[in-house]
Amino acid sequence: MLRFPSMKAIILIAAFFSTASVFAQIQFKLHWMEADQQWGVFARLEEGVNMNMYTIVGSGQATILAPVGTSFTGFKSISGEWLQNAYISAPEENPEKDYISFGLITNYPEIILQQGEETLLFSFTKRNEACPESLALITLDDPMGKFPNSASANPGNDLSIMDPASQKVYNFSSVYMPEAWNCNPGQTVALGEYRMAKERYKTKLAKP
Repeated sequence: MLRFPSMKAIILIAAFFSTASVFAQIQFKLHWMEADQQWGVFARLEEGVNMNMYTIVGSGQATILAPVGTSFTGFKSISGEWLQNAYISAPEENPEKDYISFGLITNYPEIILQQGEETLLFSFTKRNEACPESLALITLDDPMGKFPNSASANPGNDLSIMDPASQKVYNFSSVYMPEAWNCNPGQTVALGEYRMAKERYKTKLAKP
């Protein structure tokens, strides 16, 4: 069951986001989770950033670039409720790639970011046995990131989090560990402990 904030809460959140100081200090990565035979999209805070445990998430999006015609299955939300909300195949700006975007619908179970930890946002699996030639999260210099574009779309990465304790808003800054997507035998990147959101007081670190 999805939980949506009241209209009064939405107005208060919007007012805070429009007046608070904004810092681009949240990073994303795409990682092949070999033990589970799936990819995960993770978020972490940049080094030195400390965030209160009790925050408010305003928006979120992750866009994955895949070879044209690549398909996936087994999508699962882990932290927050995510949904594929856009698919752009072979745009003029990058005709060898498909752009697959996932948007955050609601922050339940809650996304919690803490210094020194990685948080798994959502995961998905291969539709067939072959590893794709490449897979990546969109970067800030991607040609489709400029608007207007040939698809009149807005692909990109985004996670806006308000910390009432510090009166700051944090959002997406960059992609880290771009090589971690690799699912080819012998080329995988080890994955350590990571956080999975549960009910706020049940959030725990989980091993893959």
